Amino acid sequence: MNPLLEVRGVSLSFRGVRAVFNASISVAANAIVALIGPNGAGKTTLFNMIAGASAPETGRILFSGRTIDGLRPAEICDLGIARTFQIAKPFTGLSVLDNVTIGALKRNPRIDEARDCAKEILTNLGLGAKRDLPASALTLPDRKRLEVARAIATRPKLLLLDEAMAGLRPSECEAMIEFLRGINGTQGIAILLTEHVMRVVMALAQSVVVLHQGEVVASGTPEQVVHEPAVLECYLGEKTFI
Repeated sequence: MNPLLEVRGVSLSFRGVRAVFNASISVAANAIVALIGPNGAGKTTLFNMIAGASAPETGRILFSGRTIDGLRPAEICDLGIARTFQIAKPFTGLSVLDNVTIGALKRNPRIDEARDCAKEILTNLGLGAKRDLPASALTLPDRKRLEVARAIATRPKLLLLDEAMAGLRPSECEAMIEFLRGINGTQGIAILLTEHVMRVVMALAQSVVVLHQGEVVASGTPEQVVHEPAVLECYLGEKTFI
């Protein structure tokens, strides 16, 4: 069976500086894959190429067997890929509910249906009581959860999470892990996530890909990857990190 997402040997440079080089990854339907690596490894650049914000200079990106590199972000969202950003940027002048309703309108053309969908997502993410607040009033952790809610509202087949749990307290991370497991298990949403919180990676991911200086240096199960010498040297730094 072909993977849901297949990234084949993509490369991208900025002003001669190599950001990603010959990187290949795949995400199966219903899978949860973590993309890890030190700051500047090229993780967000790779996300940008998958989501259509940047076009690879070489290589191909396929989603459900269709080539998508070169498509606009809106076209890629239409196909079923949604993403979050490291720095959450909600529509601060709108309510929390309206922020998510905008995402829900992608698949629910009726405003009442879109609002109902948004309410359910916010409740599941622990933001139901804050849905009528302006997004500008949210704390940073709540903005992170709102970012996830807006992406989920588009009903993606694949969700790209760019450090969605950065800044969350341990209890909030646990709640987010359970939520993501839930949508993966019940809705079949595949997830590709970047994350520095290794406890989250170990708890959530079924497989891990490691980037270093734009190149894939290791891949495998979390248990396999954390013992790879190249990973210990370039990123983890020690064997007892969990």
